[in-house]
Amino acid sequence: HPKSLKIKGGRHLEAFSIQLIILATWKQAIHICNSYAASAARESPSHDITMKGLDTDVLQLLANSQMADEECTQIERQFLTEVEHAEELASTVGQIPDATAMPDAVELIFQFALEYGRHGGVVEMMGKAAVAMSRYTKAICLLRFLLIEAPSLALNPPLSLTRSDRHRLRSYIEALNARLSQLQCPSH
Repeated sequence: HPKSLKIKGGRHLEAFSIQLIILATWKQAIHICNSYAASAARESPSHDITMKGLDTDVLQLLANSQMADEECTQIERQFLTEVEHAEELASTVGQIPDATAMPDAVELIFQFALEYGRHGGVVEMMGKAAVAMSRYTKAICLLRFLLIEAPSLALNPPLSLTRSDRHRLRSYIEALNARLSQLQCPSH
C-alpha cells in the first residue's frame, strides 16, 4: 500500500486495527520461514565439503537452504515496512480520545468480504463478468483467511471459530466459488 494512500472518512482506528492483523500475519510468516530455514540448515551438508562428487539431492538441499534464507530476508523486510506503516497509523490513532473502543479487525475483514461478495453479485447482474470475478475472488480470499489462517495468528484476544462459524464461512466460500465457476465456464 502506497504511503500516499488516504484513509477515507477518518477511519484510522479501523485501519490500525486491521494493520495489527497484518503485522500478526507477517510475524507468523517470519516464524514459519525461520523454522523452515533452521530445518533446512540441519539437513544441509557442511559448507566445508567440496562441491565435487556431491549428488543432486545434496545440491538441491543447499539451493533450498539459500532460497529459504533469501525468502526470510524478503519477509523480514516486508514486516519492517508494515511496522513503519503501523507506526504512521499509530501516530494518527494517538489523537483519538482514549474512551474510543478499538474496532474488531476480524469483524471488519468479514464485513469487507461480504461487501465484496454483494458487490460482485450486483456487477454480475449488470453484465460485468470480469469485475464480478474480481470481487468474488477478493471475498473468497478474505473468507479463507478468516477460516484457515486467522485462527492460528497470535491475536489478542485469540480468534476462536465455533463449528457454526466455520460452517458458515465454508458455505459462503462454496457459494462464491459456484458463482466464479459460472462466470468462468458460462453455459451457452
